[in-house]
This record gives sequence, C-alpha cells and structure tokens, in this order.
Amino acid sequence: MPGISGLGVQIRSAKDVVQVPDEPQFTVDSRVAVAAWVNPSTVTGDQPIVIKRLQNRTSFSLGVHNGNVEMSVVTTSGQTFISRAPIAAGAFSHVAGMYDGTFVFLFINGQQVGQVFVGGALRDVFAPIRIGATTQTQHFDGVIDDVFVSTRAISKDELTALSCIHHASTFTVNPAASGPVSPGTTVHYDVAVTNHDVGACQPKQYDGFLSPPDPTITALFDGGGFFPSVAPGRTVTFGADVTGTDDTSPGVHQLPFFIDAFTFTPTFTFEQLSGQLTFELAEPTGCFVRTQRELMITSTGVVDDPVRASGSGVWTFGHLVREMAPTPEDAPALASKLFKLPLTDQTINGLTVAARPAMQQVLLDIWPKTASGDLDLDKAPMRLQAVVNRIDMRDLSAGSAGEGRFVFGVNDPTGGPQDFTIILEYNLPAKTQQDVLDWANRWHDLSSHPFPSEEYNAALEKITRLFADRGAGPGGVNGSALAELRTNEAVLSPFHRWELRGFALSPASGFFEEVTVKETPDLGFNGTSALADFVNQNAAAIEAVLPGANGNTVPAQRGGTSFLAGSVFNDLVRWSAPGINDPDARFHQSLNTCNGCHGPETNSAFLMVVPRFPGGEAGLSPFLTGTSVFDPFTGQTRTLNDLGRRNSDLKGLVCGAPGAAPRAGAKPNALNVRRPAARR
Repeated sequence: MPGISGLGVQIRSAKDVVQVPDEPQFTVDSRVAVAAWVNPSTVTGDQPIVIKRLQNRTSFSLGVHNGNVEMSVVTTSGQTFISRAPIAAGAFSHVAGMYDGTFVFLFINGQQVGQVFVGGALRDVFAPIRIGATTQTQHFDGVIDDVFVSTRAISKDELTALSCIHHASTFTVNPAASGPVSPGTTVHYDVAVTNHDVGACQPKQYDGFLSPPDPTITALFDGGGFFPSVAPGRTVTFGADVTGTDDTSPGVHQLPFFIDAFTFTPTFTFEQLSGQLTFELAEPTGCFVRTQRELMITSTGVVDDPVRASGSGVWTFGHLVREMAPTPEDAPALASKLFKLPLTDQTINGLTVAARPAMQQVLLDIWPKTASGDLDLDKAPMRLQAVVNRIDMRDLSAGSAGEGRFVFGVNDPTGGPQDFTIILEYNLPAKTQQDVLDWANRWHDLSSHPFPSEEYNAALEKITRLFADRGAGPGGVNGSALAELRTNEAVLSPFHRWELRGFALSPASGFFEEVTVKETPDLGFNGTSALADFVNQNAAAIEAVLPGANGNTVPAQRGGTSFLAGSVFNDLVRWSAPGINDPDARFHQSLNTCNGCHGPETNSAFLMVVPRFPGGEAGLSPFLTGTSVFDPFTGQTRTLNDLGRRNSDLKGLVCGAPGAAPRAGAKPNALNVRRPAARR
C-alpha cells in the first residue's frame, strides 16, 4: 500500500499485526520514544499504533482513541499517564510520543501538542513490540509507515526530525529548446524547481549556477540564481536569459546549469540538480563582425598553436624580440636589459620611478639560460594570452591604421599564471584611407576561415607578420613597428601593489628605455587644484580621446613642474578634484589614465586581459565585455562595452555601415578623433 515514503502497511483487522520480538534494547526503564506516520481511515474506537503489552499489563502505547492520538505510559506502581490531542482521518500525520524520565510528551507533525508530568521508572513487560494491533480485538484502521521505537536517551529535536522526509527535488525547463534565433536575440527560459520534501521539513534554499562553456554566449539566471527559501510541496521558478552574438557559432548549443539545494535545520542536507538549456543560433545575415575572431582573439586554438605559440614560433615573445632587436643576435641582450631596468631607480620626465628589485627573482632567475649564460628566448617563461586588433585607434596624420597587439602573461616556476602581464603594441602602418581599409579587410577576412583551424591561424599569421616582422616600420627604431611595450604587475612589490610602466625602443641605442605612461598625470596630482585646472582647460580634447588611446592631452610639464607620470600605481582609485566644471570631462580624464581605466571607473580590477592557466582561455574585464558603472560624482550610471564599440567601428569600415556607436558620456563626433599609440 502506498505509504509516506515508498510502501506502508495497511491494517484492516486484528490479524494484520507486525511484531518485533522483545530484545534487550527494548527493555523499558526510564525512557522510551515512539513515532510513526499514520493515515487512519477513521479515528473512532481504540486503534493501537505501537504498543508493548503482556495480557492486560501495558508498558507503553501510542494509538488513536476516540478522535485523539494518545501516548500513554505505565509506571512500576501501575499508574497510567496519558498525553492526548485531536487527530484527523483521511490524511497522513506524523505522530510521536516520548517519556524522558520526567514528562510524557506528545507531538503531531513535528509540533509538541502535549506534556504530562510523570516521574519515576516505567513498568517493563516481557512482550514483543506490536504494530497495528493487540493480541485481542483492537486494531488500527488505515496505513502505518516509518515506525520508530527507542529506549535510549534522545532529544525532542531528534524525535521531531522524523516528521520530515526528504525527497529529491525535480525541475522542468520551458521552453525545452529555443528554436533558431538570430544573434542578439535574447531567449527567456523558466526553470521550475519543486521541493518534494514531506512533513514538517524546513524550507530548502535553492541556488542556481549557469556558466555557458562558450564565452560568446551570455547566459544568466535572474537575481544571480539566488532565491528565497521554498517550503515542502512548493515550486520556485528560476528565470534565465540567453543571448548569442555574431561570434557565436550557428547551431544548437547545450548550456549546462546546476541547482544546489540546502536545508540547515534540524540537520544539514545538500543535493545538486544538473540540467541544460538548449539554445539554437541561426546563421547571421548581412555584413557583421565577429569580435572574437577579428578584434580580441583569445581562443586556445590560436594562443596555444603548437607551432606558432611555442618554441621559436612567430607568436612567441622570443621571436618577437628577435624581430625588434637591432640584430637577431642582439635579442637576448635586449630582453635582459629590458627586464633589468626596474632593478634600479629610473628618472623619467624628471620624476623618480622606484626600483622593483624582485624582478630578479620573479622573472630573470627563473628564465632558462643558454650555454653562454644568455636568456634562452625559446624558453621564455611567458604564455600568449591574446592577439588584439585596435584599428579603432587609426590616425592617418600619424601614419597609423591603429595597432596590432600581443598580450603575454608571465608564468611562475610551475608554469602557472602570475599577476604580471606584458603587452606589445605595434603600429599598423598606413598613408591613405585605402591603406586603412586594407587593414580592416584583412582582419575582417579572418572570419571567412573555419574557426578554430590551421587555415585561420595561417591567415592570422600573415596579418601579424605585416606589423611584427623586422622591417614592418621602415621609419621606426631597428625598422620595427613597435610603438610601446607595457607592463602591468603586482608580483614585484612586497605589498602586492600594482604598477603600470611603459617602455620604448631608444633611437639612440636600439635597446629599450623606460618612458612615461601616457595620458596619466603623476599620481600626486589626483585631488589637487592643478588637476582641476588641467581638466577645465582641456575638457574638449580630453573627451575626444578614445578609451586606451595614447593621446597627447597630458603634457610632460605644466607650470614648470613635471606633470606626466613616469609610472603609476593602481590602487583602484578614481581621478577627481574639487573645482572640475564638466563631470563628463572628469570621467573621461579618469578613464584615459592607465590606473583609472584599470579600476572602479570601469568596474575592472587591475587587468583588462586576465592571465590564464595552461589550456584555459584568458578572462576579459567588464570594461571590455560590457558593464554598468555608477558615477558617484554625478549619480548617473554609465554603460561601457568597449569591445562592442570596437565592433561597431570595424563594421563601419568593412560593411559600409555608420561608424562606431558613441561611448558613455561622449560628446557628438568624439569618436571621430584618432590617436596614434595606445596604453591598454
């Protein structure tokens, strides 16, 4: 017969009795506890549930008697004590009684409903435990399930916990599948989760986790997947929104999700449900740009290319250094001198940039050496993170179609990532608008190749060689098109304080020298009247600088004082000062600085490209992928999505569509201004 948990026992006559032989553990003295789930057909007459009786000598009894459930015990003096409370027929109830040596307690569905003082020991009889009937004519009329009998010392909580039966939660997903939708279309799913616990159970807390394996797909549970507690028998619905992009491969995508369920009292329980959302993306129509194939290339199919990204491959740090050195033979010395610059104090723009001597232990000591003692460039302890297209920074007046970049992460001795990135920024040479369009179409044509694939990587290699190979910049130092090398690290500080520095090839020596960090005043000017005066006098020019551009609004000197920073610490601050007239100018001045962009101004934490573990893909900052930032100076919320802006810009070039969408707070036509080099 169906019980409360699986099958129960239906009692229909005095012959339908379950007996448990009398054993030492059932010897009654000063304690006894009894419980059962019961579904009485009627509540009239005398209906034993659990009883220990020899002939007419009872030790204890739990039963239904004339509309009440009763727990009775008999002391050694022969006196009977009863605790009773009403019970209904036709439904399952959990009934329990307990004598703790002082009181008889009665519970229904986990709640105490009776308490009677007794005191003293109980009478014991040599008789079996009988369930559902006596040896005479009395019997229970209904179903009994999950009987519990104990003569040991237990607490009320232990006994009432029996009134809760945990069952696995279940869920349904609606719709079961999205059907084909176009990029940019958001599909809403409802994941309905039901708590099937029975009885006096505590509510369950459900937490949902949805993390699509494809980074081009955005999938989020409403409210972050955290929901109020759900009572037994109730259902909660998790809403989920899924959106694909032009970068998402057409076809069906299975997006796994997990839902954890907890109860904390009276005992801790945990279960995990797993499922998936079926999302189908249709092939995009018309002209479109794929960000992850044309602008920010982080796929492990590219950055872990076994030929190009390892050994002496064309995308390795060692190869790139050989191409930019005065001669290939000078490359080890060039790299060594570059990373030895931070070992001593540097004077840059008249400002002292303090040494970071830990560079020796963190990088130089762990770098494998050749037999001659030089740095082995083919074994540089670095991992390629991304190849980046910054054509949005084009400026024909400076002979530039923008930049191409390589982002590297410095590894620790085990090969894991450190808080240390190195960015190589190359100019894309251009003299005419057609040159710019040629560069744009080269990057855009990458999406015509299977991805990831050797064919795609070969096409990308052709592009990177055009700006990274020796001779790519005929007017540049050593014939290199390298504009700047930048570092962003915290591991060289004993206090893990992040610092950003810039380096460029010296026309005098052909080797690296440390240079200023552009668009960034010295940190000591933050909050000063000098900063306010600078912003007020240059507001239009400041707001015209593209995010990440190496603009020229911040002069090296101002009022006879060094103004442009030699390096900058990133303590996650905003740039501001009393007296700034235009809040948009304040925002863009802060955004334009190295540390302002890598901080709360963009909801980012130190890095735009987060170093990856072997085999993984680098993470991207919210500034790049999209975020909303509250501006405490104006009370407004600014929407930032720099990769979206770059996508619109490239689309305007290759598709003949309108140009880039304005960034948050920008003045009209601000994005038409291009600057030559870059910081981010």
